[in-house]
Amino acid sequence: MGRNIPFTALDSDPDEIDLLRRYGNEVYFGDVTRLDLLRNAGLDHARVLVLAVDDVEDSLKAVELVRQHFPAVTIVARARDRYHAYRLHELGVDQVIRETFESALLSARVTLMQLGVPESTALDLVRSFKDLDERLLREQIEYRGDMDMLVETNRKGREELESLLSGGDR
Repeated sequence: MGRNIPFTALDSDPDEIDLLRRYGNEVYFGDVTRLDLLRNAGLDHARVLVLAVDDVEDSLKAVELVRQHFPAVTIVARARDRYHAYRLHELGVDQVIRETFESALLSARVTLMQLGVPESTALDLVRSFKDLDERLLREQIEYRGDMDMLVETNRKGREELESLLSGGDR
């Protein structure tokens, strides 16, 4: 699906660097939390940064650097878990992809279909659940340090989910 969209990769894994270079890509070796590397890689001319760093703290440091020095760059960031997603959203990242969330949604859809739920219904249920969970995640950002409020918002979310799954909103 070649769209001829140029990209530059930054990685700290020498094996990944070699593989990407074999395919003719422009690649930089190093730590994505270093401003000089981001500048050398041309981030000041980029529109989008896809951030898929395994280490949560390095990911957050990179976001802070990009926000401070390259404010026009849109960040699409992978989150390791829900708490990482909270922190990315707090730093102003709107495009957060939770590492296992999409595969869990696909698994739920396939499971529903295997249980005899029509595909269109399974798609609607999964989409509704995703919308509910994304809304809940955004609401919970302000409460991430308050376990009582997290439990309360989860309880309310569970009630909404039960209503959704029982057809209460249909």
